[in-house]
Amino acid sequence: MGRPLILVGEYSRLANEGFVDWFNDDYETPGSPIGIATSIAYLTRPGYFIGDIYMGDDQGRVFVEDKSETVPFIGETTIVPAHLVAGDVGGSEDEGKKVVRCWSYLESEFSDWELRIWGGDERAYPPFGDVNLIRDVKPGGESISASELTGVYPTPAVGPPAVVALYDTVAQPKSVHSHQPEREVAGRGFTWEFRFINPLGVKFYGFGGVIEPGRGRRPIVSATPIAPTS
Repeated sequence: MGRPLILVGEYSRLANEGFVDWFNDDYETPGSPIGIATSIAYLTRPGYFIGDIYMGDDQGRVFVEDKSETVPFIGETTIVPAHLVAGDVGGSEDEGKKVVRCWSYLESEFSDWELRIWGGDERAYPPFGDVNLIRDVKPGGESISASELTGVYPTPAVGPPAVVALYDTVAQPKSVHSHQPEREVAGRGFTWEFRFINPLGVKFYGFGGVIEPGRGRRPIVSATPIAPTS
């Protein structure tokens, strides 16, 4: 049985620009054995006015959404926004584009995550063949650690006698992450891929970047060794 495709629509640009941004999320359910989500629904129990998100898996189990943001989802969640062509896709190979710099708008204070950018033509994801041959933001992707920032800070001394109080502090969540490709990411269009490991309290807002003219590259997706010729 294959993994299901759960589509999520972002309607914020519908009124002004006339289209919906679609994302997909693909994940496993926790427990033993690990299952695959097959259905999701918003249900309201009898006697209640507000419902919850329920999810069923291929093991016959039903899960209810945890709203406390204290229990991480065990597994990997992937967010893949719609393929970005940034204007006309161009015709010849010289009419392509390349990603020079990019940034992510999201909060992930408690979960490590990974960013990949796939270059291609009208389609770049899911990638074909050997992903190690494909150019992305960094070889193997760029891994970003959870962003929570804590510390201990003293208050100014007051007195006499001088008294300094110490406080455990938590900084405002980091929501802008800058990325610099280590090698050229080129093509006629690009797909951003965000992977979150055991996500907890993740909030995804979007992404941006600087795209300049480049080669309309078709990534190499298969390479078979051959015997050298004499």
